[in-house]
Amino acid sequence: AGASFFGAGSHFEGNMLGATAAVFLTGSSIHGRVLVQTAVTLQSTTVTKPPTLPSPPPPPAPPSTTTNALKIDTNQGSIAINEGSIATNADNITALKQLVTELAAAQRSVIAINDAQASMITALESSNVIKVPRKDDLF
Repeated sequence: AGASFFGAGSHFEGNMLGATAAVFLTGSSIHGRVLVQTAVTLQSTTVTKPPTLPSPPPPPAPPSTTTNALKIDTNQGSIAINEGSIATNADNITALKQLVTELAAAQRSVIAINDAQASMITALESSNVIKVPRKDDLF
């Protein structure tokens, strides 16, 4: 609003935003806030500050994450668990070790299968049974 005028004995509740002026005449009262860019005139006016709202609760903590708990070295076929970085009980650590052992065995099996396939392809190519196209042959 541009300018706002409140007569003698008037009562205002809430927040008022103004551009040029807010004038409260004798005996008026305000329960709230009056925010004006240039001037606020109060003639024997009672101003009551509204209650402060409680602060919002803090945001919940992010879920804890564990880093460097598991180290897998595919070149060496080794897997290590850093127990100090896992926040859990001994049963969970034992189950995790078992799972990691099984994953390592599965990984070794996949590597062995890939090696066997590569050897088989090489043997078939050398006996001229198949010809596997190479990248250079395709372009």
